[in-house]
Amino acid sequence: MDLAPARSGRGAPSALAAAIGLVLFAGILVLALDDPIAILGAMGVAAAVLAVMNFPFSALLLLLFLEPFHSAIKLGIQHKAGLPVGPLTYWKDALIVVLFVRGIAQRFLSDRRLNLGRDAGDYLLVFYVFAYVAMAVTSPSRGSVAVSLGLYVEGPLLFLAIRYFQLTRRQLAWCIVGLLTAATVMAAGALIEQLGSQARFVAWYGGHYAAEAQVAGRYRAGSFFTDYLVLAFYLAGAAPLAAAVATIRARWRPAALLTFALCVGGVLVTLSRAGYIGAGIGIVLALLLAVRNPAVRVSLVGGALVVAFALSLQYFAPGNQTFSRTASNSLHITRVEQDLSLVAAKPFGYGLGSTDRPARVIASSVAGATENIYMGKAIDGGVQALVLYLVVVFLTGMRLRSSRRRALRAGDARGVALTAGALGAMAGVAVAGMFLGVDDLAINIVFWGAAAVALSWPISDATVDLDLNPGAATVAPVA
Repeated sequence: MDLAPARSGRGAPSALAAAIGLVLFAGILVLALDDPIAILGAMGVAAAVLAVMNFPFSALLLLLFLEPFHSAIKLGIQHKAGLPVGPLTYWKDALIVVLFVRGIAQRFLSDRRLNLGRDAGDYLLVFYVFAYVAMAVTSPSRGSVAVSLGLYVEGPLLFLAIRYFQLTRRQLAWCIVGLLTAATVMAAGALIEQLGSQARFVAWYGGHYAAEAQVAGRYRAGSFFTDYLVLAFYLAGAAPLAAAVATIRARWRPAALLTFALCVGGVLVTLSRAGYIGAGIGIVLALLLAVRNPAVRVSLVGGALVVAFALSLQYFAPGNQTFSRTASNSLHITRVEQDLSLVAAKPFGYGLGSTDRPARVIASSVAGATENIYMGKAIDGGVQALVLYLVVVFLTGMRLRSSRRRALRAGDARGVALTAGALGAMAGVAVAGMFLGVDDLAINIVFWGAAAVALSWPISDATVDLDLNPGAATVAPVA
């Protein structure tokens, strides 16, 4: 098995031979056993793991593009096809873990020693993952612990996997394409849902129309997510990334501009104040860092501020409760006070899975819904968990800042744009998280995935002439 991701074709014959062998063996089992389902399932998992180990880059692209549609695919299988999903619902979690292991194996075989980091920042993330695993082990036994642990560590695991693979510039560029293509489809779906028949759109993929998904009598689109707030946070990260990529002078700039416009429109139809603020700050930051011409920078940032001001005039108009929401504001203040009281009462935490989505899904809520993601981490893992998370995010931002400065000195416009977009994506999600405790793997993929690509960019093969034209033979992704 060849562990070099930049080479294509190597390992394909052995993988094909193994696949044919598994199919033949599965046929024998079906004929020989009365109930071969369990064995066939295990063989399917083994085949999937083998495929990921042989074609990690293809698996990575599949994850970056497909994961945001997980909920819609799951609902479609259950309600449209009438089939049980079962353990397959954890495909994304397993894929991230296998990619991480594959990255470690690649580093071990290339360095001839177990090297878990390319610099101090990577080692800190490894420590972060192990720290949260330790918190999960010491947490009270309840079903929501594993779900909560996944939300906390899968983003950093994906980050480390991308770093370990040592991808080329072309492969890193395709990672960005995967992220932004998914965001484009998701945002377009939100606009179609908002402008068309909401119930029909949601029913198309097997979901259920939520009549309560309204504020001030206006519908809040959720696109292919089952939660309009998750969509708002997801696009709050994707929109700054698209804005920064759109500043690169290339033939595919119109596609990036379209993605940016759709992402902004998608955020608007969620009617999420946290999403508006996060996306706005993220976009402004991305443009400030990506555009090097002072006059153009001022024009773009000024235009963004004018649009934001115009929207605020509409939403704050007398009698318009779309943005002000007096009753909701009082509830937010009450919940913030409740979160602070919970942290003060038990500063070392209540154990993972005590709050927010994991607790609601598993019905094991201890502290209820938190008012921001930071209070959620403090309640779950204690003040030490919150401090660790903030330190990791801050140092990742500083690493991106250093990478941008190196790209500026080298005259690498694409490196500058990618680091600016990653910083904008992180800022968008981080700021939105100050107002609501919304967390999802799709959000973390944008948050950590964009940062990993940007940090890997300056150390990639700089001799390759990047061209993202899908029709060019030189850009075909390699496994």
